[in-house]
Amino acid sequence: MEKNPTIAFIKGLLISGLPLFILGLIYIAATFNLSGGETIQEIETQRIILLIGITIVSIITVFTVRLYIRENKKYFAYGMGLLPLLGQTSVMIIFISNLSYSTPFEKAKWDQKIIKPYDIAVTLVKEQKLIGLNENEVLEMLGCQQENGKMTVGSHIEYFVENDWIMTVSFENHKVMQVTLRRPMLCV
Repeated sequence: MEKNPTIAFIKGLLISGLPLFILGLIYIAATFNLSGGETIQEIETQRIILLIGITIVSIITVFTVRLYIRENKKYFAYGMGLLPLLGQTSVMIIFISNLSYSTPFEKAKWDQKIIKPYDIAVTLVKEQKLIGLNENEVLEMLGCQQENGKMTVGSHIEYFVENDWIMTVSFENHKVMQVTLRRPMLCV
């Protein structure tokens, strides 16, 4: 039995917080990119790795907390379980809120703003709806006005998308070969 429940709780917090802090630093170091330019696929992979990592930590914590509760050190166990539980909840909320669902292409909605809709852009990229189209078909579908995109001598068109994304449609032999959604480059 713990003598002082508050101190036992704080000890549990510190013991679980230190490994979480170290794992967080490792995650940041592994995913940090000063130059920017990450694609949507890279960012989604990073989120999945974070979700898996915090899930593993949470599972280990559950077993450890159960052991301490059995040893009648419940306040220490509660403190130890709090941060992983909060971390798991936060990561799940972030992960679920960033799931993008298939959004049908609506030309009126696409043409409505200079900054293009994120959901439609993600759908165009993930479902590869533009692959194989020629330049004229892409220009007819998406447009290419000076204020919303730029065309460089048959190589690619860029569209500015909500939430600071850039959708790049790359051509080879006048056909779409690749469509990417990426963050802007910070350093050139």
